Amino acid sequence: MMEQFKKTVVGFADTLTIFKNFLTKRQEEKQSFKVEDLARDFLGPQFTEGLHNAAQDIKILPTLIDKINVPNDKIISMAKSTPFILADRALKKYFKGAVTSVIASKIALGRINLTTLKKNISTRRL
Repeated sequence: MMEQFKKTVVGFADTLTIFKNFLTKRQEEKQSFKVEDLARDFLGPQFTEGLHNAAQDIKILPTLIDKINVPNDKIISMAKSTPFILADRALKKYFKGAVTSVIASKIALGRINLTTLKKNISTRRL
Protein backbone atom coordinates (compact mmCIF):
# COMPACT_ATOMS: atom_id res chain seq x y z
CA MET A 1 0.00 0.00 0.00
CA MET A 2 2.89 2.39 0.74
CA GLU A 3 4.26 1.98 -2.78
CA GLN A 4 0.90 2.98 -4.25
CA PHE A 5 0.79 5.97 -1.90
CA LYS A 6 4.27 7.09 -3.04
CA LYS A 7 3.18 6.81 -6.68
CA THR A 8 0.05 8.85 -6.04
CA VAL A 9 1.34 11.50 -3.63
CA VAL A 10 4.55 13.11 -4.85
CA GLY A 11 4.95 15.52 -1.97
CA PHE A 12 3.54 17.82 0.66
CA ALA A 13 3.47 21.57 1.08
CA ASP A 14 3.02 23.09 4.52
CA THR A 15 0.36 25.75 4.03
CA LEU A 16 1.24 27.45 7.33
CA THR A 17 4.77 28.07 6.03
CA ILE A 18 3.38 29.26 2.69
CA PHE A 19 0.90 31.65 4.29
CA LYS A 20 3.53 33.06 6.67
CA ASN A 21 5.87 33.54 3.70
CA PHE A 22 3.28 35.43 1.66
CA LEU A 23 1.40 37.26 4.40
CA THR A 24 4.35 38.95 6.08
CA LYS A 25 2.29 41.91 7.34
CA ARG A 26 -0.10 39.50 9.05
CA GLN A 27 2.85 37.78 10.69
CA GLU A 28 4.42 41.09 11.78
CA GLU A 29 1.11 42.08 13.37
CA LYS A 30 0.94 38.70 15.17
CA GLN A 31 -2.40 37.88 13.55
CA SER A 32 -3.75 34.35 13.54
CA PHE A 33 -2.96 31.87 10.77
CA LYS A 34 -5.75 29.47 11.73
CA VAL A 35 -7.62 28.28 8.65
CA GLU A 36 -10.88 29.66 10.03
CA ASP A 37 -9.36 33.12 10.56
CA LEU A 38 -7.72 33.18 7.13
CA ALA A 39 -10.97 32.08 5.48
CA ARG A 40 -12.97 34.75 7.29
CA ASP A 41 -10.45 37.51 6.54
CA PHE A 42 -9.75 36.69 2.89
CA LEU A 43 -12.88 34.91 1.67
CA GLY A 44 -15.67 36.12 3.96
CA PRO A 45 -17.58 34.70 6.91
CA GLN A 46 -19.67 32.39 4.72
CA PHE A 47 -16.52 30.33 4.08
CA THR A 48 -15.98 29.53 7.76
CA GLU A 49 -18.99 27.20 7.94
CA GLY A 50 -17.90 23.67 8.80
CA LEU A 51 -14.26 24.48 9.46
CA HIS A 52 -12.48 22.76 12.36
CA ASN A 53 -13.14 19.61 10.38
CA ALA A 54 -10.06 18.29 8.56
CA ALA A 55 -12.02 17.47 5.39
CA GLN A 56 -13.46 21.00 5.23
CA ASP A 57 -10.14 22.62 6.05
CA ILE A 58 -8.49 20.74 3.18
CA LYS A 59 -11.21 21.86 0.78
CA ILE A 60 -10.78 25.54 1.65
CA LEU A 61 -6.95 25.65 1.45
CA PRO A 62 -6.73 25.74 -2.39
CA THR A 63 -9.26 28.59 -2.41
CA LEU A 64 -7.14 30.52 0.10
CA ILE A 65 -3.96 29.82 -1.91
CA ASP A 66 -5.69 31.19 -5.04
CA LYS A 67 -7.08 34.25 -3.23
CA ILE A 68 -3.66 35.13 -1.80
CA ASN A 69 -2.15 34.63 -5.28
CA VAL A 70 0.52 32.12 -4.35
CA PRO A 71 2.18 31.01 -7.60
CA ASN A 72 2.38 27.27 -8.25
CA ASP A 73 6.17 27.41 -8.63
CA LYS A 74 6.42 28.86 -5.09
CA ILE A 75 4.28 26.02 -3.72
CA ILE A 76 6.48 23.49 -5.50
CA SER A 77 9.70 25.11 -4.26
CA MET A 78 8.41 25.01 -0.66
CA ALA A 79 7.14 21.43 -0.88
CA LYS A 80 8.87 18.34 0.47
CA SER A 81 8.87 15.05 -1.39
CA THR A 82 7.09 12.01 -0.04
CA PRO A 83 10.37 10.07 0.34
CA PHE A 84 11.82 12.99 2.34
CA ILE A 85 8.79 13.10 4.66
CA LEU A 86 8.94 9.33 5.21
CA ALA A 87 12.70 9.39 5.86
CA ASP A 88 12.31 12.32 8.23
CA ARG A 89 9.55 10.51 10.11
CA ALA A 90 11.60 7.31 10.38
CA LEU A 91 14.66 9.18 11.64
CA LYS A 92 12.66 11.08 14.24
CA LYS A 93 11.22 7.79 15.48
CA TYR A 94 14.65 6.10 15.47
CA PHE A 95 16.34 8.97 17.33
CA LYS A 96 13.49 9.76 19.72
CA GLY A 97 15.06 10.89 22.95
CA ALA A 98 18.60 10.80 21.55
CA VAL A 99 18.54 13.90 19.33
CA THR A 100 16.02 16.66 18.80
CA SER A 101 13.49 16.44 16.00
CA VAL A 102 15.26 19.43 14.41
CA ILE A 103 18.53 17.49 14.23
CA ALA A 104 16.71 14.44 12.82
CA SER A 105 15.19 16.70 10.14
CA LYS A 106 18.63 18.07 9.29
CA ILE A 107 19.91 14.53 8.90
CA ALA A 108 17.03 13.81 6.52
CA LEU A 109 17.77 17.02 4.60
CA GLY A 110 21.33 15.73 4.18
CA ARG A 111 19.83 12.76 2.32
CA ILE A 112 20.98 10.38 5.02
CA ASN A 113 18.42 7.66 5.45
CA LEU A 114 18.02 5.08 8.19
CA THR A 115 19.54 2.27 6.10
CA THR A 116 22.75 4.15 5.26
CA LEU A 117 23.01 5.45 8.82
CA LYS A 118 22.75 1.93 10.30
CA LYS A 119 25.26 0.62 7.75
CA ASN A 120 27.77 3.40 8.52
CA ILE A 121 27.36 2.95 12.26
CA SER A 122 27.92 -0.82 11.99
CA THR A 123 31.08 -0.28 9.91
CA ARG A 124 32.11 2.81 11.94
CA ARG A 125 32.32 4.96 8.82
CA LEU A 126 30.75 8.12 10.17
